[in-house]
Amino acid sequence: MLFCPVCKEEGINGKVALKLHVYEQHGMGEVFRCEDCSFQTPSKTAFTRHADACPATVAANKFRCPHCDKVFKSKAGLNLHVKLHVGGQGVRKASIEISILLEII
Repeated sequence: MLFCPVCKEEGINGKVALKLHVYEQHGMGEVFRCEDCSFQTPSKTAFTRHADACPATVAANKFRCPHCDKVFKSKAGLNLHVKLHVGGQGVRKASIEISILLEII
C-alpha cells in the first residue's frame, strides 16, 4: 500500500492508482485518455496496450488491412500482417529483377 505525498492519504494500491489519485485529486501529472472509449490511465504503457486492443477501436474497424479485407484486433497484429504483403512483393520484385539480369547475360 502506498500513500499520497501531497495529502498523505494512505491505502492506495499500486503506482498507477497513486498517479491517478494525484492527477484527479490534486491536478498534477499526466493522464492518457482513449479517444474511442472512457478508458484513462496515467501509465503510458497501459495506455498503449489498451489502444492496440480497445473494443471500441476494433468495432470501428480501425485495424483493417489496406491490401485486403482482413480486420485485426490489435495494431500489432495488423502490422505483422501488412509485412506479409510488403515482404511478399519485395521478394517477387527481387526474383523478377534477378531473372531479367540472367536473361541479359
